[in-house]
Amino acid sequence: MKPEPIMGTSVPTTGTLVEPTLASAVQTMADILRELKTSSKGDDSRIDVLASGIQTLIDHEKARPRENPQYPGISGLNPLGELAHPRPELRCKMFWVGYRLNKDMLTHEEIDLLNKVTPGEYRVTKSDGTMVPFTVDGKQDLAGRLERLTFHFPCKNTDDRMNHMPMISYLREAMGEALPSVDRLMAQVRALKAELALKGA
Repeated sequence: MKPEPIMGTSVPTTGTLVEPTLASAVQTMADILRELKTSSKGDDSRIDVLASGIQTLIDHEKARPRENPQYPGISGLNPLGELAHPRPELRCKMFWVGYRLNKDMLTHEEIDLLNKVTPGEYRVTKSDGTMVPFTVDGKQDLAGRLERLTFHFPCKNTDDRMNHMPMISYLREAMGEALPSVDRLMAQVRALKAELALKGA
């Protein structure tokens, strides 16, 4: 049942305040003041003061900002923070081997590379040195604007799921921006040696 006003002061129900503990305390004080109001013999000045105090608390709570407008948005995906260095939007809908991508799950560099890559057939290198096809399919709308990009590489079978490199490595390699690493070069050497050994057997 909705509480009745005390001394011209509106006393809200607990649902009108964001903080449940504060709302409960305000409601308790309001109930006590209602009892005092009912049992008083005409001396209501102190009740009025307390009711006014409750209303001031309610007004302050309602006016208090609920979110920090200067929240830096620092995270593992964006160490510089969304406030100072916001990540760009993806230029179209994108799907990575069937999974829909959105900027909240990507780093700034990943988004930059995804936005630069063009549809085509590529080959990328897994961590064991083997090379696999990496396909980027594009779909345009009726106006000729890029509407969707889908990225495919073998990963369904048990053997295909192993030894994959991170997204950023495949994107760099597909775009010709991959930097050679000792581990990758050694893996390629071992893979080539094994292949030649099989041919010579």
